[in-house]
This record gives sequence, C-alpha cells and structure tokens, in this order.
Amino acid sequence: SAVGQLQALIQASDGAAWHARTAPHLPDLTRLLLSMLDEQNFRILLTTLQILTSLVERFGEALGRWDDAPAVLLPPLMDKFADNRIVIRQANLTAVRAVIHTLSPRRALRPMLTYISNPNSHIREQAITVLAQTMQASPAQPLELHRAALGALSLGLEDVKPRVARAALDAMPVLAEAAGAPVFEWLMRELSMPESSEARVWERLKHGAAPPMAEALVEFTSQSNLSLPPVSDAPVRQGSASRRMADA
Repeated sequence: SAVGQLQALIQASDGAAWHARTAPHLPDLTRLLLSMLDEQNFRILLTTLQILTSLVERFGEALGRWDDAPAVLLPPLMDKFADNRIVIRQANLTAVRAVIHTLSPRRALRPMLTYISNPNSHIREQAITVLAQTMQASPAQPLELHRAALGALSLGLEDVKPRVARAALDAMPVLAEAAGAPVFEWLMRELSMPESSEARVWERLKHGAAPPMAEALVEFTSQSNLSLPPVSDAPVRQGSASRRMADA
C-alpha cells in the first residue's frame, strides 16, 4: 500500500543529503499524516501513527525548529486517546512521547495541559498520565510550568469521573517531587484550592514515592484479551519531596 511504502521510505532514510532534501517538506508531510488520523481502517491508522513516530524521531532537529510544531502535532494526537482500541492508544502514546521528547517538555507540556479539561474523560485521564510520566522523566522544568501543571491538576481533582480525579490525585506526588518540597508548598498556598481538595493532596503525599503511571493507559479498554508489552516507567528521583513533606 502507499502508506506501507511511505513507512518503509521513512524508516530507510539515512544520510545528511537525504535529510537536507526532505527537511523543507516536513511541515506538509506532517500535516498530511495528521489528517489521516481520522482514518477508521485499523491497519492504516496504526501504520500512520508509526510513521509519525519515525518522522519525529528521525527529523527531530528540523521539527524542533518549526515554531508551530506543538500547535500542529499535539491536538490531533491528544484527540486520538479517545479511540477505543488499545493498540491504537498504545501507538498514540508512543507518538506523543516522541513529540514531547523532540520538542522538549517546556514547549510541549504547556499546550497539553488544556486537555485535562477536555470533554472526553479518556483524553482528560491520559493527559494527566502523560504529564506525570514526563515530570517523572524530566523533573527540572521552569517554575511557570510547575505552576500551570498544579492549576490543571487541581481541576482534575474535582472531575466528575472518579478515574480522572484519581489520576490527578496520584499525579500530585510526581509534581511535588519535580518541583521540590518548598516550591510545591508555596505553589499550593498560592493556588488556594478548596480545603477538601487540599486535604486530599496532603493525605496522598503521606504515602511516599510517586506511583507508576503507565498502567492508566490501558485500563479503560474493553479489549482485555489484547496483550501488549507494558510501557516502561520513568525512574523516580531519590529523596522524594512527598516523603520530606510527610516527615515535616
């Protein structure tokens, strides 16, 4: 198929000359692939996500220079977390991770936070999961990003869907770890969230290190007979902020 041939071409791409010829066409090629995410055919959709991942990984430097990359790449990929097929969501997570790694969390996470308020509860939950996984892997982020993340997660705490609210609560130790105890405590005071929500956060932090976040991706599937390799968990930093606050 044409999609299969494109995949083979991208995967076989090598050499500075090939990259130099292809780089100017990356925005158009990326938009074409993103437009194919509405495809209902399973094989075509899965292959498209795999091509996108390869494209991002192989042309990361060129994509990183594209100012519109976060606004173009993230919305259609985040929307794909609503798909009810576990294999598609797994491939989508791989693509989203590649985008965040390539563009840097500093560029990619801020627009992604808006999806914690998405009308689709699965997308809200996965936005929280991706945020937590990224913070575990790359905790050294600007204060403004930590502030924005806490504000978005505080909305998740009040979510009508218990799974989303639980994901937001479980992400709090990750953010506390990333920001550090003094900064997290200051941000909590600054935010002034409802007393009941604040009490739940401090209670959750008493339980120590941040939990693994990867499992949340597949739990809402109805296709439990499908088996995939688990998503590897990012290492948790030693000297947990949550433990420090619990011992205070």
